[in-house]
Amino acid sequence: MRTMIRRRVAAAVATFFLTAAGVPPLAAQLPVLDPPWLGYFAVFDNSHFQLGITSQGKITLVPIGNKNQPVAKSLMIPIDIIVEEIKPGGKTTIKKLKPQTLVSAQPATAKLTKTVVRGKVAGDASPLDLP
Repeated sequence: MRTMIRRRVAAAVATFFLTAAGVPPLAAQLPVLDPPWLGYFAVFDNSHFQLGITSQGKITLVPIGNKNQPVAKSLMIPIDIIVEEIKPGGKTTIKKLKPQTLVSAQPATAKLTKTVVRGKVAGDASPLDLP
């Protein structure tokens, strides 16, 4: 009885690891910094605020107080990058970035000055017609 349970558990564990190994990651292709900024692609840090871009393209702004500590432990202001398309009738649509399409030619940095991150948006964007 115990042998049969052990075999089933072993088979379930082996199946889980083989399945997990075959699934490609869905995260963005942005490089990642080492600790203490693990999970971040780029960081700008001064005595007034911290601006961080995660490897999945999420941007946060953290205000810094007088003692060089964040103003509050849970205060992180999210910054969302969107593309707003204005259609011929004046109607606007908002398209969000697809995190899995983000790429950058620059390496990850803890001393952000300037960076370019490229990606695609959800949905189809209309072509731009200039007169």
